[in-house]
Amino acid sequence: MADSSWEKARTRYEQLLDRYPGSDLADRARKGARKATLGIELANVRNLLAGGTDTQPEYCSHPAKYSGAKPVGKGTNAALFHAPDEYSITSDYPKRFPGSWKAGDAADAVLVVCMGEDTYGPSVDTCPYRSESSGSLSYVSFHKIEVPVKVYALRTGKLIADRKIHISGTGCPSVVYAAEGSSPGPMYVKASKSDIRAAFRPLVVR
Repeated sequence: MADSSWEKARTRYEQLLDRYPGSDLADRARKGARKATLGIELANVRNLLAGGTDTQPEYCSHPAKYSGAKPVGKGTNAALFHAPDEYSITSDYPKRFPGSWKAGDAADAVLVVCMGEDTYGPSVDTCPYRSESSGSLSYVSFHKIEVPVKVYALRTGKLIADRKIHISGTGCPSVVYAAEGSSPGPMYVKASKSDIRAAFRPLVVR
């Protein structure tokens, strides 16, 4: 049903309740008004998740509630994950998550997880590398992948977590690459599927 149709339906139910509060149809009108309100809220949330800037849906800066969503509870809370953009490293992370973590639509979600741009987290290792062309020695530090995240409870639209998570992994491969004439700079660890899941699990599993 279109947004305008939900609005009209709710207005009609509310008018009936105002005029005939003691009517036998009052309970049906209340249920109808409630259903219309949920329809309006869900349509608004879907619009906010679909629209916005090139980096995040509008929901991430202007969250809204969908009262029909399940409350955050123990166990797995299905989420909608939104990366900064489709070309970032972060955008690939949800592909590594179990299906039970991911909601297909706002109607099925408990959480909305907004991920920011990844950056260098704490250093975990530093290793020497010798240039094949010049023979010079460089030391390269390998860092955990740091991702800022904001987590919203869809039922209330409230922010329930605002933190930076750190993804672990392995560093110091046998070979690293750098542009001709330059030394390799800091690098990310190589994160496995299990490393990525371990970092995000506390956001959705309680």
